[in-house]
Amino acid sequence: MQGRKRVEARWSDLQPYFEVMRAAHAAGASSVMILRLVHLSEDGRSAISQIKVSGHLISARAAAAYYEFLCRYMAGDWEALPEIRLIGGIRRPLLQEFRLDGINFWMGAYDWSERRPIGKLLMWVFVPVWTVLLWPFHMLTLLGSRLGWVPQFPQKDLDEAAYDPGKDGPIPEALARKIQPLGEIALPERVLYIGSILLGGGLWVWLIAWMSTLEW
Repeated sequence: MQGRKRVEARWSDLQPYFEVMRAAHAAGASSVMILRLVHLSEDGRSAISQIKVSGHLISARAAAAYYEFLCRYMAGDWEALPEIRLIGGIRRPLLQEFRLDGINFWMGAYDWSERRPIGKLLMWVFVPVWTVLLWPFHMLTLLGSRLGWVPQFPQKDLDEAAYDPGKDGPIPEALARKIQPLGEIALPERVLYIGSILLGGGLWVWLIAWMSTLEW
């Protein structure tokens, strides 16, 4: 789905397109990249359809890594794939939404048990700071995760796309070894997230109350 539009294309018809976006901000200017798969017309001058693969990526190398993953997956080169974490569901638990939101993705990319002590320490420093500074945006993200539009597919399409071991055969063992469910949020991480959200909410309420007492 692209917004409310369903997009379909054969893999063999798609070509990678790296879109460069430049933005100016308080710290200066920076560039980000977005990877799209484009089905070009016969003359190559227009796109019949396109599929957005990634969000904002910080480098061409990161965008190329996305595309390499897709190529290896579609070619059945399972052994060359990195570990795959499945992020299931559209209405995920609120703390998972907070953990996986664009601002916090680097914080939730690895299980808490896999992080080195310095990584955990940095999370305890930066998660509260970022959450307080960007608290309204976090709350809008969480609200959108509950109120946002959910695509509806015809049941016939869902039945055809459903995995059937009898018809499709077993998942290749090399691929099955790579697929892992998203880890549960560890207790220290849960305390960190909830505490940061409550701290941010309290400080923003205080800030709004204080500003309301000022004479403009």
